[in-house]
Amino acid sequence: MGISGFFGKNNITRVKCDIEFPNEIYANSECPISINLINQKPSYPIFLIKVKIFNKSTLFPFFEKNDKKLLNINLQKRGKYILDKIEISSPFPFNFFVRYYVFKENIEFVVFPEPKKGLTEYLFDKRTKRGEFETNLKKGYEDEMISIKDYILGTPLKYVDWKSTAKTDSLKIKELSSLIDKPLIVDFDSIFIKNLEDKISLVTFFILDSIKRNIPVGLKINKKIYKPEISSFHKINMLTELALYEKV
Repeated sequence: MGISGFFGKNNITRVKCDIEFPNEIYANSECPISINLINQKPSYPIFLIKVKIFNKSTLFPFFEKNDKKLLNINLQKRGKYILDKIEISSPFPFNFFVRYYVFKENIEFVVFPEPKKGLTEYLFDKRTKRGEFETNLKKGYEDEMISIKDYILGTPLKYVDWKSTAKTDSLKIKELSSLIDKPLIVDFDSIFIKNLEDKISLVTFFILDSIKRNIPVGLKINKKIYKPEISSFHKINMLTELALYEKV
C-alpha cells in the first residue's frame, strides 16, 4: 500500500496543464479544446492521466515530457463562460485507488450564438418590411445584368428575378454591375421575430454568410453601430455583441 501510495501520488503531482480555446466557439456545436500536459518531474514518466473539463474527459495513457490532445466539448447556450477548474485523475499504479488533483483556473471565454439559416426566407415571407434593414444599395436596375444568384438578405424585391425563382422554387435575384458587394447594415431591433434566441441565431448566420461571400456587413444593436466590413476582427466584435445580448 505504501509503494502504491508513493507512486500514485507522485504520478499526478508536478504536472502542468495548459488549455487553449479556439478563436470561435458556437453554441450547440462541437468545439475542440487543446490540452497540453507537461511533466515537470525529470526522472519519472506519467501514466494513465485523465483530464476532465466541463464534464468531458480524455485520457493520456503515457508520456515522458509532454503530450497534447484535443477534447471536444459542446456548450448549449451563448454567452460568457468561466472555466474555474481542471480536474486530473489517475488509477496508477495498481488500479486500487483513483487519485485526484484539481487545478484552480479563471479562464473567461465567449460562446457565440448558434448560427441558423432562414432570415432571408423570413423577410421575404413578410415582404421585407420597411425599416428592418438599412442598406446603402444604389439604384442599379438599369445597369448591366451579370448573372442570376441566390437572394441575399437586404436586397430590394425589385431585383428579384421571378422567372428564375419560379423555375427553381428558390428565391433568385439579378446580379447587376452596380450591386456587387454592396455593404449592408443589419438593424437588429427592427427585425420582428418573436423568439429572441431564434432572431439572434438567424442574424448570426447572416453575418457569417455575408462575410464568407465577401459582402461587407454591419450591425446596429444596443444603440451601437458597427459599420460594414469583412475583417475577422470586425466579425468577432459583432458576434460577441450578439453572444452577450440581453433584452432590456
